[in-house]
Amino acid sequence: EILQNVREAIKSNPDIKIWNMSIGSKSTSKTDEFSDYGIELDAIQQQYGVLICKSCGNCENYKINAPVSRIAESADSIRSLVVGSIAQAKHEYDLAEINEPSPFSRIGPGPAFLVKPELVHYGGNVGIDGSGEPTQTPVLAFNATGELSEFVGTSFSTPRITSIAANIAHKLGDSFNPLLVKALLIHSAKYPQNIEMNYADKLKYMGFGMPSNANMILHNDQNEI
Repeated sequence: EILQNVREAIKSNPDIKIWNMSIGSKSTSKTDEFSDYGIELDAIQQQYGVLICKSCGNCENYKINAPVSRIAESADSIRSLVVGSIAQAKHEYDLAEINEPSPFSRIGPGPAFLVKPELVHYGGNVGIDGSGEPTQTPVLAFNATGELSEFVGTSFSTPRITSIAANIAHKLGDSFNPLLVKALLIHSAKYPQNIEMNYADKLKYMGFGMPSNANMILHNDQNEI
């Protein structure tokens, strides 16, 4: 039903080329097989020439001090730009340091050792207080009625990447090329400073890092290489 709604929405709005999809499965992606969900998302993007920015999924294993799960089934789409979360702040009980992967953000790799998520952005921090209850350090977002509210999750880091992608596409003009937009975002991405992780773990948890803004991605200063 979700996939049917996605297909119908994209088909009915041919002028919209970049879509945010902050919804997915709780099931974990396999290492040696692509899910039907991911395959269908790829087919939709190929047919209509669009780019879907897809959340990598959330995991609550931090509540039981267990390792974080791999990406959700829907996040194994090859053509989608899959996004994880890093922490923008750290309060008393939070588990992640600033700019480290959020404890709830699922990790890669995807099937066939694909780098998934490819990118990250700020999506909040979580922890456990002294009485064993979960705590949150959220990010600001708009709720269903358009008011500012506080949330945590990859559902809220993903729209930040979607916004940059849309800005790039707008500034480029001409005919829309989803692979070009995706490549420019990844090419500009970098890991935050002072992240003490080896490169393999950085790829698993943060993909290629966090991209710059659209202007920095597309333009250079006169004396910059």
